[in-house]
Parts: sequence; C-alpha cells; structure tokens
Amino acid sequence: MNNNTPSVDLKDAMLDNFMPYTAYMILHRALPMIDGLKPSQRRVLYTMYKTGALPNKPYIKSNTIGGDVMKIHPHGSTYETLVRMTEGHQAFGVPLIDSKGNFGKFYSRDGREAADRYTEARLNNIALELFKGVNLNAVPMVDTYDNQSKEPSVLPTPFPLILTSGVSGMAVGMATDIPPFNFHEVIEYTRKVLKGEDTLITDTIKSPDFPFENDIVYNKEKMEEILSTGRGTFKLRAPYEIKDNTIYFKHVPYTTKYEVVIDKIAEAVRKGQLKEITDVNDLNGMKSTGISIEARKNTNMQLLVEKLYRLTPLESTFSVNLNLVIDNTPQVLGVKQVIEEWIKFRKQTVINMSAQQLKDNNLKLTRLKGLESIMNHLDQVIDLIRKTKSNEVVSQLQAVFKLTEEQAEYVSNMQLRQLSLDNIQNRLQEIEALVKRIQYLELMINDDNVLTEFIDKDLARLNKEYSYPRKTQLVDESKVERASFFCSRISAKKLSKKAEEKQDYNVRIFITEEMYIKKIPLVSIRGKAANRLKDGDSIIIDKESTNNSELLVFTNKRNVYKKRFNELDDHKLSDLGDYIPTLFSFETGEEPLFAIPITDFKETILFGFANGKVAKVNSQAYQTKTNRERLTNAYGNGELIFVHLYNEEDKIKSVTTDGYAIVRDIADWSVKASRNTAGNNFMNINEGEKIKHYSIAKESDEHYLVQSAARGKRIK
Repeated sequence: MNNNTPSVDLKDAMLDNFMPYTAYMILHRALPMIDGLKPSQRRVLYTMYKTGALPNKPYIKSNTIGGDVMKIHPHGSTYETLVRMTEGHQAFGVPLIDSKGNFGKFYSRDGREAADRYTEARLNNIALELFKGVNLNAVPMVDTYDNQSKEPSVLPTPFPLILTSGVSGMAVGMATDIPPFNFHEVIEYTRKVLKGEDTLITDTIKSPDFPFENDIVYNKEKMEEILSTGRGTFKLRAPYEIKDNTIYFKHVPYTTKYEVVIDKIAEAVRKGQLKEITDVNDLNGMKSTGISIEARKNTNMQLLVEKLYRLTPLESTFSVNLNLVIDNTPQVLGVKQVIEEWIKFRKQTVINMSAQQLKDNNLKLTRLKGLESIMNHLDQVIDLIRKTKSNEVVSQLQAVFKLTEEQAEYVSNMQLRQLSLDNIQNRLQEIEALVKRIQYLELMINDDNVLTEFIDKDLARLNKEYSYPRKTQLVDESKVERASFFCSRISAKKLSKKAEEKQDYNVRIFITEEMYIKKIPLVSIRGKAANRLKDGDSIIIDKESTNNSELLVFTNKRNVYKKRFNELDDHKLSDLGDYIPTLFSFETGEEPLFAIPITDFKETILFGFANGKVAKVNSQAYQTKTNRERLTNAYGNGELIFVHLYNEEDKIKSVTTDGYAIVRDIADWSVKASRNTAGNNFMNINEGEKIKHYSIAKESDEHYLVQSAARGKRIK
C-alpha cells in the first residue's frame, strides 16, 4: 500500500459525492415537474418536435429519434421512455406519441416492444399543444448538458398533463405514483378552480381513470381524502362477466401483468385452493384482451370470482403518492393544490408569451408607421437610396423623412418592388388590427380577469377537441363488502380446515397504530434492515409468535374477528404489510380499534374503558370449537379505548380528560372467564369526564401509584 495515499473522511466523501447525486436524481431524473414530465420524457418530445416528427409528417424510425435525443440527453437510451408515451403501449392516460409497429403492451410482461429499428413514431396532435409558446419565450431555455444547444426547462403545457398521463418514479429515498385521471374531468375541475368555485373534488373528478377497463372499489369519502391529500390507497379490480360456467375477466388491473395473474391462478390450482377451475385461457393479444376461466358444473360462480380476487392480483391495490417538483423542491400535494400550482404556472407562461408578442407587434407597428410617413414620398425615398452610399442610407433616411433608426433600417432593407404604393397601402391596412392586438396583449399582461378568461376559453377548446369517455368504472364499496362477507361465510369451514394443515414455524408479529400487520418468519429477519412503515405510523405491538397462532381484531361494534396467521402471507421488513380492515368482512361503518396476537389461549387480555372500568379476561373466552371468524358482543358494553396482553408485573396508568392520573397494581384482581364482563372500577371520575387513555406505567409514574380507585393526581 502506498503510504503517501491521502486519507479521506467518509462523512465528507458522502456529503461531497452522494448528496449531490441524490439531489440530482430527485430533481432531474425521477420526479416530474409541473408540466407533468420527467426530463427524459421532455427531451424525447422536444427532439421529435424539433426534428419534424409531426402528426402531418411521415413516421420516423425510433432508433433515429433515439440517436437525436442523445444529443441533449446524457443518460443512455430513451427508447423505453418513448415506448411508454405511445398509443400502442397503453400506459399513458393521454398518449402523446403516435406509434407504428409493435410497441408491446403496458399490461404484458412477456409481450415486450420490438427493437427500436423495427418501430416508428411521430407526435400526436395533442402533443403539439404542449409546444405552443416555446418559440415565444413562454418558458426559460437552458443549456444542454454539453453547452452546445438549448432546451426548454419545462414545456408550457396548456392543461394539467401531470394529472392526465400517469407518472411513476423512484429516486433515493423518494418516489412518486400519480395515477392518470380522465381528461374531461380534470379540465372541468381546473376551470372551476380557475374561477374560484369551491366544490368537492369528487363532484367533478370521480376517481383516477386508467387507460383500459378497470373497476375501482369506490367510497366517495375515502376517495375525497386521497385526492385532497395526495396520498392513500384504493382497490382495483378486473371487470368481469359470467356466462354459464365461464368467467371472462375483460382486463387485468393497471397495477399488474397478464402473465403474473395467470401464474398466480395456476399456483392456486396446484395448491388446491381453486379446485373448481378446469381451464384458464389467456386471451391477451395484439387485438384482444382478457382471461377466460372455465369451472366445473354446479360451481358457485360468484364465490369463485371472490376467491379469485382474494388469491390473485385480479384485485390489487394502487398507492397514490402525488409527489412532484415545485420551485425546485419535491412536494406531495393534493389534486386541488396541483391544479392551483399549474394555474400559477400557466398564467406565467401566457404572460411570457404575451410579453414577447407585445414586443414583436410593437416593432411591427413601428415599422408600419415608418412606411406610412414615407407613403407620399416614395419617389424621393427611392431616389435617395439610389444616390446615397450604402453606409449612409439609414442616417439620410432618418434626417430627411424624420424616421427612427429602426424605421430607417427597415425601409433601407426593403426590395424595390416592395416600395410600391399598392404594396404599402396593403400593409398599412394591418395597423388598426395591430393596435387592437397590442391593446389586448397589454390587458393580458396587466389584467388578471382577461388572463383568466383566455386560459378558461383555451381549456374549453381543449376539452372539446380531446376529451374521451371514462374507461374506469366505480363499484360501490358496500356492495363489494357484502359480497365478500357472503362468500367468506360459505367458504369459512373449508378455509379453516386448510389452515390447520399448514406448516407451523416461529414468526415475529408487527402491528402498527394505523392497523397494518406484518408476519415475518424469524429466519427471514437478518441484520439491521429498516422496518418500513407509512409516514406518521408507529409500531404498537412487536411480539414473537407461531404461524398457527391467531390474530384477534377488536372493532367499534363490539365484535372480535379472528384469523390464523397461517392464512396471512409472509412478509419482509421492507414490506408495508397487510391492512387489517382488508383482511376481514366488516359490517358497514365498522372500524378496527385494536389487534393482538394470541399464541396458546393462556394469556390474559386487559380491557380499559372510557368510563373508568378495567377488566381482566382469560383469552380462552375467544377460543371457540368452530373456527368462527366473527364473535359478537365480544367485550364489555362500554367505549373501549385500550386492549393489552396483560403481565402480572404490569402496573396500569390512566389519565382523564380533565388531566388527572393514577397508577394501580391489579395483579390481585380476578381473571374473568366471560368475554363481555363490565370490569372493575379502576378510577373514580366525575360526571361528564372520561378516561383519555390507558398505558403501562413506567418507573417515572410511580408517584401516581394508589391501592384503590381514586380521583388521582394532576398530570404534571
């Protein structure tokens, strides 16, 4: 080793190298900007525009386009980027590129696009709308990576492309998943926001609208929250038809591929989970889509559909993450906020265009005024130009005919035939219209009402020219829940029997405050891998158990739902886990309160109620001879606010809404066998007062310790 090698501080090296790389990836590679495009997409479109790959021109080979893009894009091939934006690929809600040849399908893993030497492309008509104003300084032009040419920093998109296309991307510690929305709905809602109308988003934008047939399990309130915050999840289902003993799924969900669905169906058949199925046909091709599933005679077809939804990606989850770059900063915004940012952006681009047009028109008017002033002296002008040295013509025209330098320069450069009376008279007819145009442009720049009206009219025009019917249908969530509950009742006995036969092994159970659960085999937990959680979520239970243990979920309707862990998928620490409400068929309006794992039904469960009552119940109260999924009237008739697997060493702390607290040791309390016991009086509270929360006391809470029910002490 060379002793002269300088030492490098690792922290400094990371800051000097990794942090700039991270920022570059986030801001210039992975996330879209307000124009709805990532840099690679923008460069592909701009290159096609500049090189003449236009709707009224012949198609251009994709490899030729790719070679041209490389002149301004330093990161390798952009063919996949081009493919994703084409009509043929069907990934974009509003495709921007007209395609010729085999561009594959977004929903097919194996049906990939042909090599770029075999395909051709050109811009769609709607893509041309994105470039209106580029030549009028609507947006800043910046140096390309090699400083050899210029490219637009963004495109002056005349509609919120960010919401109509569908964008996904992943950078260092950051990602975006923006679903496509219906063009007509986005335009209409944008016009409402532009005019200051205060309406619910979902009254206009019902939900995302994917490029091909999908069903969304729809709850208006939940969708409103997703669209308002820019975060959340919803379920997608493959739409279907049943004819005799055949189920025809018209399309797979936007989030999966045909081959994955077929593989999962085949796997479930091999495991004996879908014994009813006799044949599966993949109907996906160049001119057709769908999967047909044939079943045995006398099969309950609706039950089979629900089982397919549960066991395969025919039902999947879309996670919305409206993350985009605003003012050089990544931000997660709701749909209305995105539109408001786009409106600010659009107003500025129109002002920039108007300013350039105003400059150009004023120059034209100045020149025409110069022609007007010499119209009655044409012979003199011509004679002066002929007799004067070329370098003195401009100054002589200025001196003799009182022209400005710009006017004199313009006249001197005119060809002789242009200096005819007829030609000049025809030119002067433009002045009146030009003056009106200048006045309008001045209003566009200075009057927000005029500016707003212009943008609104342009949006109305775009809506008329490019809107299309919704492709994604909405399926009422309550109907899906009822169907799922009905089917689960029918198949519960079979499922529980199969669960008993499943392999047992040690697992670690994580349950979060927002009711996500992860079952991780102990052998899978290695090192210090990060435990993935939703933003703002936290782990409330971390417990070792076994695969044949049970999960108990307590709900706000005094029901307890049970499920064996062997009915849940194994996860990794990097997974988000299963959302508990989706694992059960809750009643309408039913929500989970607590969830706990039960290993051998020897545990004691502690219940804390808002009325100051606390109950210790033997977990055997929830062990039933039949593996029923739902137990009714499953705990005391009070407002349940705390459930805990009790240990005799635990001391319990309670805090009231009025700020009083006590700590009690209840080891000598008897354990009840009845699951709906009312409990014992843990704390005395005043009328109208409630217990705000219970917790396991810490050593620092010892000064609140009492032996019997009491008012307690004030919280410090």
